[in-house]
Amino acid sequence: VVVVGGGAVGIETALLLGEIGTLSGEELKFLLVNGAVAPEKLYKLATEGTKEVVVVEMADTLGANFGKSTRWGMLQDVSRYGVKTLTQAKVLEITEAGVRIEHGGEISELPADNVVLAVGTRSANPLQKLVEELGIAFNVVGDAMAPATVFEANHQGYNAGRSIA
Repeated sequence: VVVVGGGAVGIETALLLGEIGTLSGEELKFLLVNGAVAPEKLYKLATEGTKEVVVVEMADTLGANFGKSTRWGMLQDVSRYGVKTLTQAKVLEITEAGVRIEHGGEISELPADNVVLAVGTRSANPLQKLVEELGIAFNVVGDAMAPATVFEANHQGYNAGRSIA
């Protein structure tokens, strides 16, 4: 599985996919308590899933939009669950066989049965110019102003609503 985008959504998705086929907490406890499997083997069964997961990110860092206290733990889990990562890599095309990328000046193809798009956002505000030309008072909020979190967009919308006299 190739996950395109190494932000919060991409990393969380990659971890979810990386955990597929691992032991559940209940299974792990049963096997450990009953001595059915050596502890070293249990760790492997709890962290090595059945999917090979690769995260492709254009930026030079993963999880940049995570909170500071969350980011380090998530990145540890990326390593723990064997999720592979490629930073400073650009997706050129999704093909029948996988994903064609440019990384380090070279073009290659990552084989994939599934591709998850967890890409970032860009601000889009096609109505602002028209509304300005019509002389209508307005406030730009949320992603129309700049890519934002839900919290920020809600706060901006609340303030815009309160400014209406």
